[in-house]
Amino acid sequence: MEEKNDKNNIENNNDYEKSLWFVKKLKEDYEELQKKENIKITFEELDKRFSLSTYIQQHKIVYKNEILTFILYIISESFYKTLELYNYILTPNPSSVLAMKESSFFNEEEKKEIEQHLVKTISFTRKLAKIRSNLYDVKNKEKINYEEFFKETIKLFDENIVFNKKLYEKMSSSWLKEKEEEKTDYAF
Repeated sequence: MEEKNDKNNIENNNDYEKSLWFVKKLKEDYEELQKKENIKITFEELDKRFSLSTYIQQHKIVYKNEILTFILYIISESFYKTLELYNYILTPNPSSVLAMKESSFFNEEEKKEIEQHLVKTISFTRKLAKIRSNLYDVKNKEKINYEEFFKETIKLFDENIVFNKKLYEKMSSSWLKEKEEEKTDYAF
């Protein structure tokens, strides 16, 4: 039994070392891209917000050649998660008691504010999709200012984090209020 555990530890350690190597390679490739495209946003700034390193380690991902494609994919995933939250509140699934209840925690004015964030985020994700498509268009590549793009990305991400935190706080406090008032009468 111990021999089997030792073998698993060696394999797991090997996976961990591989993932560290991939993170190191990702960082090096990004630093090359920084120089090539004159990007001042550091790898650490992107990693802090979009968990690039963690993504590689958790998913055991090996990206192929194009660093920008990989980073833009992870950024897209992050913004799509935010869109899912907004959509969850604005158009809850009627067959989900949880979704319907949490949506009801927000009044019309709050939902309009959520909708404004939704529109802003959707608009950005479409711009992001266009940039991603541009990477594959060998005939008509547009020149993209990646420095400006990453600044805009970080700005919107930071705004969404602050806003999303308010949404989660509202949901949490509303559930606590429900419990205190003991008004909840669910038919399960």
